Amino acid sequence: MYAMLTGCLPYTVEPFNITALHAKMLENKMNPIPDNLSSSKMFILRHRPMMMWLCPGCKDLLKQLLRSNPDERMKMPGIMSHPWMNEGHTLPFGPAVAVFPNKIQLADINTDILQHMVHVLKVNTNSYCICTRNIHDVVNFPY
Repeated sequence: MYAMLTGCLPYTVEPFNITALHAKMLENKMNPIPDNLSSSKMFILRHRPMMMWLCPGCKDLLKQLLRSNPDERMKMPGIMSHPWMNEGHTLPFGPAVAVFPNKIQLADINTDILQHMVHVLKVNTNSYCICTRNIHDVVNFPY
């Protein structure tokens, strides 16, 4: 979300070093959230430059989502009720719909592709079973 809204990453180190980057994340030393995006980060809308900026509510949500301590990090109910998420409309977010509302029929699955995944790409056979039995989870889904 941070990258989509700002065009840059919340944590960076120069020169790149994964250990230093991880330490920066654990210490919650996030890059400053920009007040205004520079002209190099301007978005073009119908051939007109439009300066993008982040309002205080958006910045607050980003900071709460990027807390290094998972126990302090905002959870989904807090995200859905955050004022910034509810700006611009009067109805609150309703109850969540099923994560996988569509059922795929076995006839719609190309078993040749699944066999290729298992035998050539060495994908876990459990993934094959999940696809053919139409069982979904956050890691394996045939969509």
